[in-house]
Amino acid sequence: MLLQSVQISKLKNIETLNKIIATCIFGSVFFSTFSIALTQIAYYSGLIIWLYLLLSKQDKIKRTQLDLFFGLYFLIEVVTTIISIDRLDAFLHIQKRLLLIPIVYLIVRFIDTRKKLNILIITFFISALIIGIVSDIIILSDFLTYLHNIQRFGFYNNQMTVGGLTMIISLILIPFALHPKTPKQPRILAVVGICVTLFALIFTFTRSSWLGFIAGSIVIAIFRDKRILYFFVAGIVLLIFFGSPELHDRFISIFDPYHANNSERLRMWSAGIKIFMGYPILGTGDISFVTISPQYTEDGSFFGHLHNNLLMWLVTLGVVGFVIVISIFVMIWKIFWRVSKQTKDDWLYGSFATGALAVFVGFQVNGLFEWNFGDAEIYFLFLMITGVVLSIQRKAEEDSVQKIM
Repeated sequence: MLLQSVQISKLKNIETLNKIIATCIFGSVFFSTFSIALTQIAYYSGLIIWLYLLLSKQDKIKRTQLDLFFGLYFLIEVVTTIISIDRLDAFLHIQKRLLLIPIVYLIVRFIDTRKKLNILIITFFISALIIGIVSDIIILSDFLTYLHNIQRFGFYNNQMTVGGLTMIISLILIPFALHPKTPKQPRILAVVGICVTLFALIFTFTRSSWLGFIAGSIVIAIFRDKRILYFFVAGIVLLIFFGSPELHDRFISIFDPYHANNSERLRMWSAGIKIFMGYPILGTGDISFVTISPQYTEDGSFFGHLHNNLLMWLVTLGVVGFVIVISIFVMIWKIFWRVSKQTKDDWLYGSFATGALAVFVGFQVNGLFEWNFGDAEIYFLFLMITGVVLSIQRKAEEDSVQKIM
């Protein structure tokens, strides 16, 4: 009886810790759109508790299709750090990359019921609405300043991050508004969320996020509803007739190779190619280029990164690491596409999976002009979405098995 009582008590303690971990996951998802500090407090609290359970052999990691690829990525980051030209800087950077990956496994392991999965998606939904509304209030409180690009909108003056976040949120929400089976109330909330986040996205004046949003929306048009293309036409018309001259100039500058910002990126990319030629196999290590960049520019100027994901992977991780990272994204695309197809008739899961496809493309296009893979807020949100899609896939497969039985 005593042994049985101890076992029951132990199970209750584990169940309590599991609930705390799930709560931490909900918290990290809620905070992910507006506070990296609160996000990390919630996330790392859950991760530490889970590590305790794993080390004490009271829990196990659920396997995913990404295990091998994440393992290879972990290995290449460690190897390139050991041989890096700046080991300390590389070590500081790989911590940020590697320590966030477990959010995928936390979601797959602890968001293990339909109820929890629904709550997690709704939590993200509410967070997106809140951040969109708060952003719009801030912009409207000093509208002329933002309209004429005297100041670009961004929390703590970080326009790039806010541009990426509002791009991702908008792309996730659009399929909910378009799905024919979405109930009336969630559809209205999705439309409101799209409007308020797009308004904020515009006033970040972040061109790469604009392009990412356009690319992601085209994916939604292809996979879900071609009517979204009409909104592009309407948006362009509104921009032409009601946009400020600064907004026009900012958009047109995307296509101007001689624009100051564009020529600056070209200069960085040229220097990046030179650095890569010096470290082609395993790269420089995952470092900032502030120290070495003057050696590779004609005017000796400094820059911290190359504003391009592909080039950064080549330079920091070499050809070997580049192939591994590309393989991860190819597998993630396959998973997103498969789950989107598998759940297309489900307004909640199907919409999220389709939005994830759009986010994937938006993230990649945005990353052609920014180092968004190195932005902790954007990187974490992308990994979180990956975890949710994997969890949706598990529930869809379980439902299929139950139908057969």
